[in-house]
Amino acid sequence: MDTREQPTVVSSEEQWRRVLRERGLRVTRPRLRVLNVVARHPHVDAGYVARTLKSQGMSRQTVYGNLDALVSVDLLRRIEPANSPALYELRVDGDDHHHLMCRQCRRVFDTALTSDVRRRAPEPEDDDFDIDGVDVFFWGVCRDCRTGNQQV
Repeated sequence: MDTREQPTVVSSEEQWRRVLRERGLRVTRPRLRVLNVVARHPHVDAGYVARTLKSQGMSRQTVYGNLDALVSVDLLRRIEPANSPALYELRVDGDDHHHLMCRQCRRVFDTALTSDVRRRAPEPEDDDFDIDGVDVFFWGVCRDCRTGNQQV
């Protein structure tokens, strides 16, 4: 999990407030704090968010409840790499990316979905199943780990 701060698309609390209202969620201080942590640290697990916000008096239950609410309205995306805790990232409209995960340092990197992967998506043989999403995880070793330059 990479917890280094990253820039975010939404740059102000007022924008978060507007987006929350547009998605039908009440604007609450805990919700804004959860969004800000995930925006600054993409690909974090719920435990990291809870530890970060504990000093501000937020309970684990409140963190988990807000993560679930934000996922339910597509503001956050929950990704579930095998043998790892679920991770959260901002969900940006029109965002079509997948993930690379380093087996050594466990950092997650975004990668574009190639047209070749799209073409290989299965076609349901009948109307009993509608595919509404795909999530591809690639595993390997990042450049920093290969060269011994990883930051912890």
